[in-house]
Formats: sequence, structure tokens, C-alpha cells
Amino acid sequence: MSRRIITVFACCALPVLSLSTGWAKSPTRNTKLGTGALANKTAGTDNTAIGFDALERDTSGNGNTAVGSGALQNNTAGIANTAVGFNALFSNIDGTLNTAVGPGALGDNTSGLVNTAVGVNALSSNTTGESNVALGIDALDSNIGGSDNTGIGADALNTNATGHHNTAVGSGANVSTDGLSNATAIGAGAVADGSNLVVLGNTSVVLVKTSGDLRVKSCVTSGDGSTAIAGICASDARLKTGIRPFPFVVDRLAKLQPVYFHWKPEEYPELQLGTGESYGLIAQEVEKVMPELVSEDSKGFKAVHYSMLPLMMLQGMKEQQQEIVRQREENAALKTRLERIEQLLRERTAAAEVR
Repeated sequence: MSRRIITVFACCALPVLSLSTGWAKSPTRNTKLGTGALANKTAGTDNTAIGFDALERDTSGNGNTAVGSGALQNNTAGIANTAVGFNALFSNIDGTLNTAVGPGALGDNTSGLVNTAVGVNALSSNTTGESNVALGIDALDSNIGGSDNTGIGADALNTNATGHHNTAVGSGANVSTDGLSNATAIGAGAVADGSNLVVLGNTSVVLVKTSGDLRVKSCVTSGDGSTAIAGICASDARLKTGIRPFPFVVDRLAKLQPVYFHWKPEEYPELQLGTGESYGLIAQEVEKVMPELVSEDSKGFKAVHYSMLPLMMLQGMKEQQQEIVRQREENAALKTRLERIEQLLRERTAAAEVR
């Protein structure tokens, strides 16, 4: 019985097909399936092409995998590329070690190296950029020659064309303009508007939490960077203009009343207010005596610029010290005058006793 089975397999064994419309395996370990797949192959090994015109113009590439109509169609000498999807890595010529998954992914890449694109049109405009990672529909789709960028999320980093070492995580996370470097935007709609900058969240984010310590090596400033809050901050006179001293503040400072209070988180959940007892100032009361310390947001809620208080207090302490010095000088003058009067009285008393 076993002999019959062997006979059946022997008689039915299929020869290797050479038709472009069927499976084919060349002596150089290339595999193709589909009209036009690997149609011009003359050298190179270990390539797999599945789909209409997949790896159609490849002549000497090695270790490439193309699955989908037009995938890696123009590759001629690229090595170890993987393209899955319609026109994925379509224009690649000699780019190497690229991975494209999704229709149009890395579609314009010609010689870029070590790029990874997953999603429809991810990194679709890249031609020479290297070591980029795009995950999501249209992620990094405007990148042309930028390298070492990472975009994760739909439309992530889609403004970047030539910038380097930028990172965007979240749907629509982006940079404000092309040409930035080392810019990071994290969160849906987060936008980094400068190089060497990290932005957390979009303009709707009202609170950033962490369960650990927050350590800052340099400086913490206000939102627009104009006022230092804490840390070691730039203060060189050469960096400043319009320098003028604070006005007299000690009397106004004395009118500020610190208070203990509780927030109303139930009434304003969108503001992420605290639940425990807190302390500080009341903005409306501060505004009456020091309006420069108070601002108002788009919803009409008032805020106190607490970062200015230490400098105000320093100015007030200076004024108090000046007052103390003035009083000391007055007291010294009064003491000298009193001593002279006492001396005169002693002299007159002594003269009266002699008479």
C-alpha cells in the first residue's frame, strides 16, 4: 500500500513552473507569483515577489520581499527590503533594509536606508531619509530627506520634511514647521514649536501628573519663557533690555492676606482641582492691590503669578531695610543731640553749685 502511495506522488509531482502567473523558483532561490513579478531578474538571490509587477524591475537585489501590486516595483539593487501593500516601496532603487507595510508606504523611497513605515502612505514622500520610523496612516508622509525621526499615530510628524531626530507620538502630534531637530511632541495634537524642545499634550491639557520626583537640571520658567520660577536660570545683563527697578511695594505687600481653603473639584472637574486643604491667595483680592500679579484665562478664571512673589518680597525687604537704616541714622542723630543736651545740663548744674 505504501508503495502505491509513493507511485502516486511520483507520477503527480509538478515541475518548477516558469510562467509569470504561477509560482516559480529559480536556481538562485528567488520566488515569484503574479504577472510581471521579478520579470527582469538577472542576478541576486532570496527574493520573493507576490503580486502584479512586484519587484518587476529588480535585476540584482538580494533578500527582498514584495507582496502586493507594484510593491518594490522599481527596485534594482536594493537589499533586504520588505514591502507589503499596493505600491509599497514602489520607487525604491537601491535603498536597503527598509520595511513598508500598507498601500503607498515608503512609496517614493529611492535610496533611503533602514526606514520602517506601517500604515497607508506612511513615509510616502521619503526619498533619501534614513532610520525613520512611521506608524499610522500618513505618519511622516511629508518627510523627504530627514533622518532619525519617529512618528507614531495618524498624521504624526506630517509637517517634517528635512528635520532630524524629531519624535511625535499621538494622532496629529507634530512640529510647527519643517527643519527642526530634536523636537518631541507627545499626545494627540501636541505641537513642538522649536528644536531641542519637549511638548506634553495639546492646548486642552490642564494638568501633568507624575507619581515620582520631577528633577530639573537647569531652569523652570513661565509658559512663555519670560519669567524664571525655579532652578538655575539665565540672568546675564547682556541678554536683557528695558531694565527698570520695581516700584515701591512694601505697603501693598502688607495688604495681601494668605488664606487656607478647599477647592471645588465637583463643580469644575475639567480643571483637575485638588481635593485636600490648600493655601495661597485669592486672585480677586490680590488684583485690588497688585494687579500685575493677576491674569485671566479665556474662560474668565483669574490666576495669581506666584512666581513673582519672591521678587516682590525681596523688593519689600529692601525697602524695609532702607527704612531701618534711615531710622537708625535718625536715632543716632537723636542720641547725639540728647547726649549734647545732657552734657550741657551737667555743665550748668555744676556751675550753679559753684555759685
